[in-house]
Amino acid sequence: MSLLEIRDLKAGYGALPVLGGISIDIEEGETAVLLGLNGAGKTTMVLTLAGLLKPSGGTITLGGEQIAGPDAKGKMRAKDPRDLVAKGVVLVPEGRRVFPQLTVAQNLRLGAWSYKKDRKGTRQVVEQAVEYFPRLRERWTQLAGTLSGGEQQMLAIARGMMARPKLLLIDEASLGLSPKLTLTVFEVAKRINQDGTTVFLVEQNAGVLDIADRVFVMEKGTIIYTKSRSEGAFDVGEVSEAYLGEAEKV
Repeated sequence: MSLLEIRDLKAGYGALPVLGGISIDIEEGETAVLLGLNGAGKTTMVLTLAGLLKPSGGTITLGGEQIAGPDAKGKMRAKDPRDLVAKGVVLVPEGRRVFPQLTVAQNLRLGAWSYKKDRKGTRQVVEQAVEYFPRLRERWTQLAGTLSGGEQQMLAIARGMMARPKLLLIDEASLGLSPKLTLTVFEVAKRINQDGTTVFLVEQNAGVLDIADRVFVMEKGTIIYTKSRSEGAFDVGEVSEAYLGEAEKV
């Protein structure tokens, strides 16, 4: 059974529809990637999965439990974002959105708020996070707002890990980063996956194909391409040239 099953998902903003009926599966333990240009509907997709945007149709099922969909009377219902975090769905949003006036340590502790009573477990997760990103240990008492863009992205991902996700959603991790830092972030995302977390990366950079187990390409709110690594190697040229226009491989 898939960890995440999405069927005919529709969502948008008021009278503006964005997602036109998405259906995808993500298996537990995979690194899945959603590629597409600006305006394709990628962020709308992850906001809906995280419970921050209520769908207008379709269903979302997590580990066999419906977390969004019609009730017995046909009215759309969706789990509260806090309930989804408790169930293991954690979003690292586009633009990093660290707390600039708090230190690195304080940002991480806020990420572990759901587990504030489990101090031992939190310390273990902190150690794992700074193992992924050793630079954060060096910046431990530094205000997050004074970090470089790459360091803020590291902190945002590490803060997401503090909530102990089963499904980690990462929106545009490479945005504004150098090719070298982008590669580092992608490599860490794969390490997180190998350590037991299912990862769903939303990207424009086709270089992420190197770490992907499953790829979806979105255009104008619909999925136009789906492929699993088990079906064969991904053709980076085909994806980037045919579907992503000017997006370039790292």
